[in-house]
Amino acid sequence: MQDTTAIILCGGAGKRMGGADKPLLERAGRPLLEHILEELEPACAGVLISANRNLETYRQYGEVVTDSEPNRGPLEGIACALETLTTPRAFVCPGDAPFVVAEIAKRLIDALNGSTEQIAVAHDGNRRQPLHMVLSPDHAKSIRAYLDAGHRSVYGWLETQALIEVVMEDLAVAFADLDEPGDLE
Repeated sequence: MQDTTAIILCGGAGKRMGGADKPLLERAGRPLLEHILEELEPACAGVLISANRNLETYRQYGEVVTDSEPNRGPLEGIACALETLTTPRAFVCPGDAPFVVAEIAKRLIDALNGSTEQIAVAHDGNRRQPLHMVLSPDHAKSIRAYLDAGHRSVYGWLETQALIEVVMEDLAVAFADLDEPGDLE
């Protein structure tokens, strides 16, 4: 995974959490982002944090990329990060998934190495996890075209791409994220 940059998506509005910046909420005495970084930093060539607020706080954790156009959702953050990438591929994950493990990225990369597809997306055994994927900087153009056509759905964009889904039922807990205030417990 030393040719892969992790892109951690921390740009959400946190509407269902009362506007909280979810990756900065604490679990076990530390921000969720720290749990993710602890897992991904040793395994990847680098880490980019996609964020649009609390930028000084995020910069304490690493390189921050901001959206070039506001209110276009996570695809905008992914495209902006891909446009700054210096590695041939990226592993994307949400910043509110504190149980994410590097093994997800490894399995996605392994699947791509044996495939003609250019994108690998995780599947937890029940459903596709569209914010856990490996892709290349070349996908920024396709994302931009999709966004410019007025679309915002990550799932919808993935439907337009040739991809491989990798079932990781044994890692299902790693995909848990925070959507509601009680989820921190």
